[in-house]
Amino acid sequence: LGGGARSPLARVLMVVQVALSIVLLVGAGLFTRTLANLYRLDPGFERSGLLLFSLDAMAAGRNRAELAPLYTRIAERLSSLPGVTGVTYAQMPLLSGSRWTSGMFVPGYTPAPGENQNMVLNGVDPGYFATYGLPLVLGRAFTARDDASAQKVVVINQAFARKYFGDRSPVGHSIGFFGREQKADLEIVGVVRDVKHASLREEPTPAVYLPFAQLRNARWGNFALRVRGDPTALGPLVQAAVREIDATLPVANLRTQDEQLARMVTSERLFARLSAFFGGLALLLAGLGLYGLLSYQVVRRTGEIGLR
Repeated sequence: LGGGARSPLARVLMVVQVALSIVLLVGAGLFTRTLANLYRLDPGFERSGLLLFSLDAMAAGRNRAELAPLYTRIAERLSSLPGVTGVTYAQMPLLSGSRWTSGMFVPGYTPAPGENQNMVLNGVDPGYFATYGLPLVLGRAFTARDDASAQKVVVINQAFARKYFGDRSPVGHSIGFFGREQKADLEIVGVVRDVKHASLREEPTPAVYLPFAQLRNARWGNFALRVRGDPTALGPLVQAAVREIDATLPVANLRTQDEQLARMVTSERLFARLSAFFGGLALLLAGLGLYGLLSYQVVRRTGEIGLR
């Protein structure tokens, strides 16, 4: 009687265990598909073949006025390395999980009540758009003449042009930062294709690029090298080239763009692996439990089977 009473409960528990294991395995499959879909999203630039690293010259004792000339010298030296087809540096790296935003205004545009006027900003060198493969839609890119003493200029993305200018050409118009003076003193000289800045999940948002040499808050030199072949093979050569220019500058966070992207999806990859592990473990335990339940039933009815 005791065994008979326990048997229905055991069957119910077995069904629940199998159901939970299937739910975990389905969840693992969904996490894996999400991860695969993230990798397939177009970031707006060719992410393979890029080697990245960061420099902080101010931490090494340089002042802000020295940054752009120093980083430019380093970029020129790196461009001579074997297999390098392009070199650039910027204040903010792409697809790093962080971005720089600031409030800006466009003369003639009336924002809706409560509308967010923050733009994505980045300070870049003249080779930025060519190295990342961001084609110009209108106007021109930055040149070496866009230095600290020149007219302040910006390049905007397509999302900015669509939102604030519609069908009109934005080239030649001026925009400005919100502040005490609130001057529209930044002339738009070009429009480039939209790109994802901080995350693969983000939608195109208005973005403004400024010449690195004209930044008031310049500091980081986040370098990107476009390389033929395996980018990781250039790591020692990159470090040696930077030491030739300035031995006091440590090369930080040397990685490929693909490695940086993999860091961004660590949580999704971890959830997928854990779900698959625990789903498989639960399914195994359910199989063992089912085998044990059937064995128990057979043992209980051995006498009855013999009589029949």
